[in-house]
Amino acid sequence: MKQYITAAILILAAFACTAGAADHDVYENDSIQVAINSATTGDTIYVHIGTYTENIIVNKTLTLRGDGADVVTVQAASAAEHVFNVTADYVNIAGFTATGATGNTKAGFYLGSGVDHCNVSYNNALNSNRSIYLNSSSNNTLTGNIANSGDYRGILLSDSSNNTLRENTASGNIRGIYLRHSSNNRLENNVMTGNSYNFGILGENPSHYIQKIDTSNTVGGKPIYYGVGLHDQEVSDDAGYVGIVNSTNMTVRDMRLTGNLQGVLLVYSTGSTITNITGYNGQCGIYLYNSTNNIVVDNNVFDNTYGIYIEHSCNNTITKNVANSNTLYNIDLVASSNDNTVSDNNASGGDYCGIAMGLSSNKNTVVNNTANSNGPGGAGGILLYASCEYNNIVNNIVSSNDGHAGIFIFDSCRHNNIMDNTINSNIGAYGGGIGLYNNLNNNVIAGNTVIDNTPNGMWFYNSDSNFIYNNHFANTVNAHDDGTGNIWNTTPTTGPNIVGGPDIGGNYWSDYAGTDNNNDGFGDTLHLIGSSNRDYLPLVMPMCGDMTGDGNIDTVDLLRLLEHVVTGTHVHACVGDIDGNGHINVLDVRLLMGYINDSTGYSLNCGC
Repeated sequence: MKQYITAAILILAAFACTAGAADHDVYENDSIQVAINSATTGDTIYVHIGTYTENIIVNKTLTLRGDGADVVTVQAASAAEHVFNVTADYVNIAGFTATGATGNTKAGFYLGSGVDHCNVSYNNALNSNRSIYLNSSSNNTLTGNIANSGDYRGILLSDSSNNTLRENTASGNIRGIYLRHSSNNRLENNVMTGNSYNFGILGENPSHYIQKIDTSNTVGGKPIYYGVGLHDQEVSDDAGYVGIVNSTNMTVRDMRLTGNLQGVLLVYSTGSTITNITGYNGQCGIYLYNSTNNIVVDNNVFDNTYGIYIEHSCNNTITKNVANSNTLYNIDLVASSNDNTVSDNNASGGDYCGIAMGLSSNKNTVVNNTANSNGPGGAGGILLYASCEYNNIVNNIVSSNDGHAGIFIFDSCRHNNIMDNTINSNIGAYGGGIGLYNNLNNNVIAGNTVIDNTPNGMWFYNSDSNFIYNNHFANTVNAHDDGTGNIWNTTPTTGPNIVGGPDIGGNYWSDYAGTDNNNDGFGDTLHLIGSSNRDYLPLVMPMCGDMTGDGNIDTVDLLRLLEHVVTGTHVHACVGDIDGNGHINVLDVRLLMGYINDSTGYSLNCGC
């Protein structure tokens, strides 16, 4: 009997909760907020044709039903507040146009922290900073909404999980549909077109990328391919967006991807290949996050904010890509992205920087790349910053950049090797050619050709204990060094050196005024750098035609030059280019032979 009485009480209580539910009608001269304030939990408010100027807070479980988004408009009274701000669970909103919340982070429809089980359907959100914004909300449903002409984001899910988005349209926003730090959401039949970035996902752990997104969702009329836990597959080449999560041995190839937060998103994945992708007009052409042992090869990414962006990713190969004309970084490795190889890429013409490594990205190899004409006013050709160590920057061409320097290293970067690069005609606020700034030490800078840079060939600030030798400096001001601990030469070792002399020691200085009376390839007096630093073994350019550097021009030099022409053995252009035309060939051999036989009838005109 006691159980029946208890059940009867519960039924009566439930009836009491619903019996008070009522309908409320709101007309154009009325206030929606007043109706909400006077309503009780479970009521339905019908809003009829008209324009309502107010900011609405829905702080109880209600249904708000407009006569239709084409005839009911709610205009924000204050642009600095949301149009609809939902703070209660189980709220239903349908049939409205919300507009005018242009303040930073403000939305047409906003579901705030802890707001769950709401249904926002068949509304039109436009001309707001965010059209529909779910912030730390779960188990909500968005169906049939139109998110148009938002100043910033169309539909944003931030720290929100287990929501369902169906048949929504986002166009004319900076971002169409954007999932940030959100998990396990379902997207079906959503259409994104005409946004600066139609679609994208960002997160900080694997769960943020676990989403249910099928190919019924489209960007620019092309399907989204979003796969989780895939293996040994190739993605269809008709994609408008590609996301690969927790997958191995995937292939993404032969696509044109435009207008997304990422063109190709590869996260928590290994052993995959991205090739022959044309990615443009997005935020990232290709984005790797927490992914290892992948190959990014032969892609063309341009007119993005970032061309190729590598974050928390190791042991990847980035090779033979063209990453040009992106507004921040053409190629960027950040956040402990270690042991990657960046080779044979063209990273030129960017607004800010060609190739960058930052935030403790270590042991990377950057080799045989071209990083030209980046800037003006940016970082330069190649940039290392924020505690990057043991990286090798080798044999790159870095020319005509306008920014900090051709190669610029700053903020506690140590034990890096900058070797055998061509660094010409750069303009920089921090060095021109090579710049080291703020607490840098134990870096090796050797074998570089540093010519015609402004204002300096090399520039140090607050950086000591670096090792600089065997470089060719030919600039108006070759070097500036304000410290006392940098070392500007090495112990003499067998060469040839960078200007063709027999031994490696210090650096070649175009402004060195000393002599080499003993013909050992080193100046007889030291070269002063600033007021305190010295190159004790400055290199002296050997005579044109003196292949052996012994101070004489004879048949031994002729045989050495002939050997170079036939087999390619090393001969420096400043010694072997006898006619000064920029090439060493059989004509130079003939001229040198003529000079040896008749020094008055032939002249040596090396171009250096």
